[in-house]
Amino acid sequence: MRYRAFLLVVLLAILVGASTSSPQMAIIVLGNWTRSALPLVPLALAAALIISCGQIDIASGAAFSFVGMIIIALTEQQRSGTSSILGLVAAWLAVVLFYLIMYFLIVLGRVPALLCTLGMALCGESISLQLQAYITRRALNAGPITGVAGMTISPNNLSFFSWNIAFVFPVVGLLVLWRYLSNAGLDHIAVGIDPTASRISGVNTNLVYLRAFLFSGVLVGLSAVLFLVNVQLGGWATNMGWGKELFAIAAAVIGGCRITGGRFDPVCVALATVLVFGITDITNALNVPLEWDYLIVGTGVVAVGLIDGVHLKTAART
Repeated sequence: MRYRAFLLVVLLAILVGASTSSPQMAIIVLGNWTRSALPLVPLALAAALIISCGQIDIASGAAFSFVGMIIIALTEQQRSGTSSILGLVAAWLAVVLFYLIMYFLIVLGRVPALLCTLGMALCGESISLQLQAYITRRALNAGPITGVAGMTISPNNLSFFSWNIAFVFPVVGLLVLWRYLSNAGLDHIAVGIDPTASRISGVNTNLVYLRAFLFSGVLVGLSAVLFLVNVQLGGWATNMGWGKELFAIAAAVIGGCRITGGRFDPVCVALATVLVFGITDITNALNVPLEWDYLIVGTGVVAVGLIDGVHLKTAART
C-alpha cells in the first residue's frame, strides 16, 4: 500500500498547490482541511473496517445522526458537566448497540449486508426524527430552543471536550486500529478475501466480524462527537449525518479498500478523507454546482476501481 499513500500525498500536494498562491497559504489551507476533515476520519475508518472484511455498511450516516440527537436530548438546556458526560456515554453505547444488532443480523442471521444496513439506516433516521419530536415537545414546556434547525446544546456544556482534547481521540483511534491490525489484521484481511477458506484454516470468522462491527460502532460515535463539538459547535440538525456514509465509503475506496474486501490501510484512508474533503472545499469555494462536486468525487471512485481491476488482472497473469 505504499504506492497508494505516495499517490494520495502527491494528489493532495497538487490540490493544495493549485488552490493557493504561496507556500505559506498552502500550509494554512492544508491545516484547515486537516482540522475540518479530522472528525470525518473515524467515519471513513469505520466504513473501511467493514468493507475490508467483505461486508458493506450504508447505515453509518444514520447512526452518525442519532448519536448527536441522543446527546442533545439528554443534555439540552442542562448546565452540568455530569449531564454532558451522561449524554456522551449513552450515545456511544447506543451506536455500539446499533452495530451489534447489525452483526447479529448479518453474520448470525445471514441477512444480506446491503439489505440489512439499508433497513438499519431507515431505522436510524426514524430514531433521529422521534428524538427531534421529543426535544420539540420538551421545548414547548421549557421555553424556546435556538440554534441549528431549532436544536442545540450550549458549547459551554461540552467545554471539557475542547478541541485540544478532542484532537487526541482520532490519534488514539489510529493507534488502536494499528494495534488491532498488528494482532488480528491477517485474520481480518483473510476473512475479507475468502471467509470460507479462512474458516477451514482455523480462523474464527464470527469473532473477526464481531470485532470489526464493534470497532466501527465506536468510530462512528467518535466521529459524531468530534463533529458536534468542533464543527457544529454544539448545534445539531436531525439529518446531519444522512448521506455521510457515501462520503465515508468514497474515502475508504480511494484510500485503498477494495469493495470486495481483503485490503485496509488506516493511514491511506485518513489521507483519502482529507483529499476528498479538500476537493469538496475547493468546489464550494468556487461556487461549483453541487452535482459537479459529486461528479468529481464519483469519477475518482470509479477511476480507483478501474485501476484496482487492472492491477488484479495483472497480478493474476503473473
